[in-house]
Amino acid sequence: MNALNNRILIVDDEESVQKNIELCLNQNIQQNIALENAAAALFGEPVPEKKSDALQFSLRCVSTGKAALAEVERGIKEDQEYAVVFCDMRMPGWDGLRTIEEIRRVDPRIEVVFLTAFSDHSIEEISRSVGVNISYMSKPFSRPDLRQMATRCIVDWNKARELERFVTTLSSLRGDDSDIERVLDYVATQLCQFLDSESASIAEMQDGKLVLRAGTGSLARQEIFDSVQTALPNLPYEGEPMTIEGVRVVPILSFGLALTVASDRQLSPEKNHLINVFLEHAAVSLKNCRLHGLLLEKEKMAEIGRTMGYVCHDIRGPLGQAEVYLNLLKNPAISPWPVELLHEKIIRALHQARELSDDILLYANSNIHINAVITNSSEIVTRDIDYWLHLAEINRVEFVQDIGEHHEVLIDARRLVRAVTNIIKNAIEACAGKTVRRVTMSMHTTETELLITIADTAEGIPEQVMQNLFKPFASVGKSHGTGFGLAIAHQVVLLHHGVIDVTSDSSGSQFVIRLPLK
Repeated sequence: MNALNNRILIVDDEESVQKNIELCLNQNIQQNIALENAAAALFGEPVPEKKSDALQFSLRCVSTGKAALAEVERGIKEDQEYAVVFCDMRMPGWDGLRTIEEIRRVDPRIEVVFLTAFSDHSIEEISRSVGVNISYMSKPFSRPDLRQMATRCIVDWNKARELERFVTTLSSLRGDDSDIERVLDYVATQLCQFLDSESASIAEMQDGKLVLRAGTGSLARQEIFDSVQTALPNLPYEGEPMTIEGVRVVPILSFGLALTVASDRQLSPEKNHLINVFLEHAAVSLKNCRLHGLLLEKEKMAEIGRTMGYVCHDIRGPLGQAEVYLNLLKNPAISPWPVELLHEKIIRALHQARELSDDILLYANSNIHINAVITNSSEIVTRDIDYWLHLAEINRVEFVQDIGEHHEVLIDARRLVRAVTNIIKNAIEACAGKTVRRVTMSMHTTETELLITIADTAEGIPEQVMQNLFKPFASVGKSHGTGFGLAIAHQVVLLHHGVIDVTSDSSGSQFVIRLPLK
């Protein structure tokens, strides 16, 4: 909740009037505190706590219209706006009307109270010049009347700003219906405060019938709301706010209406407009929220469908490989491998499909972990070489290997091979259908690092894809894409305390996995 703005600017060319206003607004409060402190000291009693019932004002006095304008501009610049200006009507230089005209040009929201014993301008002329949202006090004025006027103006200004802030919040609201219900409860409370009413309700028109959505006080009760509808069967759903038999009716365009118990207070057209705008924003926000919820549901279902498509596509690879081996098992005469080796390949392909599904589940749960042991780097190549060659063959892509000397490395071979396979699979599928179709996989070591490089001759990775390359569903160079391949590869490499460097241009892309040897 923002702090109450209690700043008041006093504009009068007579210093005695300035002092009198200051004494009326604040001095008695200070005197009471001083007397209570003195009595406590005299009689040895505890110093009483300061009472917060009476509103204190922050006052500033100036003697001319130009000085008043400069002070208002300074307040705006320093984020110390004035809520109220008390302005004398007859002053040398700019009179009160000219002064307020200039002030309203830079701050149209400031509350204005004219202080005058007589005026050179009619009320109609003043209203045309500076608007109807002004008040008048005739000199001489009493302290209670002046404090009451100042308090009302301060409260009105702060209520209006609170409503404006809330309108801004409503405009960007994207919550679910439960969020909206809480917001509408708050709207009803704000209406009560703004309209000086003890009760309010907000109703939505649904299928030709008003449905109570939120409320405060007695009008929040369904039976009271129903009785109002029965007593007032022809409530207006459009047009200006009006009072009917003690009930203020505020139509809300394309939504319904708000009801409050009417008070005796009359509202200016500006405040009526502000209330209308406030309620219309609330209605629009509710409808936007519903549309947003429907859109999210559709997007969620579409995302689930897309994810399932990616997952099925990735798992179909090793399953297709297993199918090829099973067909060869049926016709061992055409198989290049003996039956025992075919069995091993089938088991390996099925294990690969299961590992892929496990990886996807682990990624979805953010729970991928590794079990690193000392392993000969040759296993990185030999473990999935058949699958790489199979992918290259069915996509008609040349697969080239450049393997250096093998070394002992601390890795989780199963996870790391899965990461390398994902990158190779992406590269092969990106090359499919291109003029030059070649993927090169090389592995070498430096004194401190194991370098695994996968390069392709595809058309390169678009800039917008590069920014999200290691996030799920970042498709690269192919219509069906890969859902989790690069995302999983990236996580696995990071868990090995390594990095993946990526370069890409129109001649192709290169992924370099850098892993520490120890």
